[in-house]
Amino acid sequence: MSKKIALVAATQGDFGGIEAFVTTVAKFLSDSQGYDARIVFKRVKGCHLDKLEKKLGGNAECPVYFVERNSRELRDHVRWADLLHVQNLCPDAILPAYFHRRPILATIHNYQRRGLSPHRVAWATCNSLVRRRFYNSKFVWKTWEPGGPKPNSECVPTVC
Repeated sequence: MSKKIALVAATQGDFGGIEAFVTTVAKFLSDSQGYDARIVFKRVKGCHLDKLEKKLGGNAECPVYFVERNSRELRDHVRWADLLHVQNLCPDAILPAYFHRRPILATIHNYQRRGLSPHRVAWATCNSLVRRRFYNSKFVWKTWEPGGPKPNSECVPTVC
């Protein structure tokens, strides 16, 4: 029986770097690692899926789902998975995964802003709940872990 992994990422509806990275990782996990992978794209405000759906054209190697942020559909995909891999620290996927005791991996593409804001507190909290972190650059890594790297973190450039 293969392990089930949900790869969750926000999308604006274009086929850009995050979408290419997620589809490449899903294909690798399915083809060579034996995972039952699914891609879950969360539509951000103003998202138009026509470009992304046209680019994927039903030819994705894994099932692809488009869900609203913080939706029941998203939580259902999290519950389905044995393992969750998020792109950036999205509370609407991480918190349900943590609640359901699913291991969480995160690829973090955005630097941690300075100052105190609800967004920063939420993302920092989610970062503490993640089992393993992959930062896309040393610059991003240092903004999240200024006291030095944690043992379950590493810098892995996100190339497809």
